[in-house]
Amino acid sequence: MILMGLFLVIQGITDVGLIDLAAEGIVKLGGNNLFLLYSIIVWGSVIFSAFIDNIPMWQLCFPSLQAFASFYRLNPIFCIFGLLTGATLGEISLPSELVQISLR
Repeated sequence: MILMGLFLVIQGITDVGLIDLAAEGIVKLGGNNLFLLYSIIVWGSVIFSAFIDNIPMWQLCFPSLQAFASFYRLNPIFCIFGLLTGATLGEISLPSELVQISLR
């Protein structure tokens, strides 16, 4: 039930246009510098995944990255890899993960 509600909320956010607005914000921050844009994706997903579980974060970020990739005519794999890298780094930086690592 929770995941179904999550899908409905994300679809509502997409229909209202907030996802496109987020993609435009990333484009404005990075300009035409692909390295800066990639860094924004990676570090943004590090911050998001440190506070939000991975499934909701992916559901929220994936549509905006698709819009972002289509705007720049990029392969979406470029953006998805940045999201995956940041999500992995964000999960490692969770306080619970740091406690587990320190106990080993």
